[in-house]
Amino acid sequence: MTYDHLVALVNTGEVGRHAILRGPTTRQLWKVARRVRGIAHLVGRCHNCGEHIENKARQCPACQAPFLTYKDRNNFGVDISLPPEGSIDGMSSFLSDTVILDTLSTPLTLPKAPASNPDREDSVGSPQFNALQRRVQQGSRTIRILAVCLTICVIALIFAIVMLLK
Repeated sequence: MTYDHLVALVNTGEVGRHAILRGPTTRQLWKVARRVRGIAHLVGRCHNCGEHIENKARQCPACQAPFLTYKDRNNFGVDISLPPEGSIDGMSSFLSDTVILDTLSTPLTLPKAPASNPDREDSVGSPQFNALQRRVQQGSRTIRILAVCLTICVIALIFAIVMLLK
């Protein structure tokens, strides 16, 4: 799909900040839209620092990362000057090699868990409780499998006895 079509989907709300995208600006790797250069600012996030921004912003107010470049496909994206103020609302899929190969990224982090009671290790949701719960579920699956096997064996035995008596 073209960049303009993707921008239209973002503007209509069909593609949100949690959508998974792949393309030239992601080095053909799957990325969340809020981290994709050229799309993240359209969904209200900075691709570089994750700051909340206006979707028409030209650069991030926090980290000063630029959002826009030329969408002019006639020049194959080789223009390096700044785009004019105004109508351009996106980024081209034609980026310079240094921008595409820029591997500076921030890792995803998990939110801090609330410390309810650190002394108690066997609380609901603890690793010990989850391991015990998995063991109980595995035991019930094993019992069901063995019951089915036993039923099949009993049926086969009855069938064999009937065949011998005839």
